[in-house]
Amino acid sequence: MKKTIKRILDITSTLVAAVVVAVLLLAVSACGQPKNESPAEVTVQKIEVTKLPAQTDYMTGELFSVEGGEITVTYSDGKTEVKKMTDEGVTIIPPDITVEDENDPDREEMEKNVIISFGNKRVTFKINVKVQKYTVVFEYGYDDKTEEVSVIENRPVSAPTVPEREGYLFDKWYSDEAKTIAYEFTTPVTEDMVLYGNWLEDAVYYDFTFDYNHVGSDPASVVNPVKEGEVAVKLGMDPEREGYRFDGWFTAENGGTEYDFSLPVNADTVVYAHWTRVQPMENKDYVFEAEDLNLKGVKGPGASGQASGKSMIVYMPGKGASGDRFVSYLYKKGVTLTFELVSDMDTTATFAISLSAEMRDITVSPNNYSIIINDQEQQYSPVAFTNVPPPSTDGNDCLPFRTCVIGNNIPLKAGVNTIKLVTNNTVGFESTTMTAEAPLVDCLRVTTNAVLTWNNSLGYPADNY
Repeated sequence: MKKTIKRILDITSTLVAAVVVAVLLLAVSACGQPKNESPAEVTVQKIEVTKLPAQTDYMTGELFSVEGGEITVTYSDGKTEVKKMTDEGVTIIPPDITVEDENDPDREEMEKNVIISFGNKRVTFKINVKVQKYTVVFEYGYDDKTEEVSVIENRPVSAPTVPEREGYLFDKWYSDEAKTIAYEFTTPVTEDMVLYGNWLEDAVYYDFTFDYNHVGSDPASVVNPVKEGEVAVKLGMDPEREGYRFDGWFTAENGGTEYDFSLPVNADTVVYAHWTRVQPMENKDYVFEAEDLNLKGVKGPGASGQASGKSMIVYMPGKGASGDRFVSYLYKKGVTLTFELVSDMDTTATFAISLSAEMRDITVSPNNYSIIINDQEQQYSPVAFTNVPPPSTDGNDCLPFRTCVIGNNIPLKAGVNTIKLVTNNTVGFESTTMTAEAPLVDCLRVTTNAVLTWNNSLGYPADNY
């Protein structure tokens, strides 16, 4: 009896095991593959420009647009998709069409490459750019004599050779017909214009100086000659000052009386602009772009080679940089960006800076990147940039820019304030010419109750693009 029961149990166990094996075989057969396997990832194989934008011919200085353009994307599974150049995910790196060909400055027409990237693939197409020219007319101021010259946009015009004129001495060229605002021949030409020559009779002349009477003014003053015994002529335009109203010309820097322009001039004379603040005495947010800095003489390395001056400015849409531009190539100890700002009062401010990173993860701190405000090094909180896109053959990418607070209640002084950003380490990047870590710099942000401006007398904001 015991043997019979044992045999029955053995048979039952065998049947159960067989059923389990069968179920497992059916499961594998139904799935076709183990559950932990996934289908092959679909990637972008190539992209092609299949429709050019509506505009491909430009004049220097025109606004670039890819409206109307299309690309065709081919995927690894053989499927294709048409995308507009303006679609999300399609990155455009436009050419610089604000300047002429630096390698051939007299060239009047050129081709420029537009780079499109999508899914780590790139393609280019070309646009035609003609150099914009303007006409400058010189009116000599006698015998209806004039001269016209053509000038390439953003280049200065040269002063013509002035003929001798019996009984007269040539004074200078003026930008207004009343001949009160002297023309600066270092100024880039950006429009058609007329310049007016002024002549002085053989006589006694005095300097009549219009002092703009505030720090950072450009120009600081205007000096016009006035014949002895004659009256001075007011400037063709009143001076302007951000946050202030112009009250007139006075006999003293502070106080005095308003100058009477009906009085004859019999000595060198100075009149002073007086101002009244109209901007409310409350906090205001200011933004000063790094790409507006005077970058002359500034240079730094990149992944290979180096950039200097304007070429350190990078245009990259979609990363949150204001104006889609920022300054890079700061990867060497001692490379410095200098902001020169003018405050109308002694006060305090909150300083912040918009930064990003490329190539690899970094932490920006006072130990490796110095921020110096009016000779005082700031002890700001470290800023970590993680998950930075690695470099690729298609070009470097970066994290979205973010605003990092430097500090609150930082002293501002009436007059010029200097802010320096200094790369201060020697932690290089392997297989590159970059010998230090540094962030990408978008802009400086300041919140204060002062009227805060660029120091215009030093050429800020610079004409970089």
